[in-house]
Amino acid sequence: MNRFREWREARGFSQKFVAVSLGVKAPSVSDWESGKTNPTLDNLIALSKLLGVTCDQLLTDDTPPPAIGSSDALTPDEQRLIGDYRSLNEQGQAYIRQTMYMALPIYKRHSDLPDVADEKISG
Repeated sequence: MNRFREWREARGFSQKFVAVSLGVKAPSVSDWESGKTNPTLDNLIALSKLLGVTCDQLLTDDTPPPAIGSSDALTPDEQRLIGDYRSLNEQGQAYIRQTMYMALPIYKRHSDLPDVADEKISG
């Protein structure tokens, strides 16, 4: 028996989110979780990356997933950002990465920096 559902739920992901993120149909995710079918090797690797675990953890490891609501679970905003990012072509993804890495030194949370939510962003 695989651990797909446990890890998906621990991350706070819906089956639909996983399906969209991997570019498969939602029933496929349900079938993988129930053991009715198995994902392709490419989909298994993509699923492990999405969930932030190894393929071994998905298939055989006895390590329990973190509790729902732990810091490993993505918020709905984070899920939407990942889904939006994955919907972009390579050029769009490169642009987003470049923009993010330029902004990180400015907006990264440090104890000596103000909270970006309190800052007015000027254009």
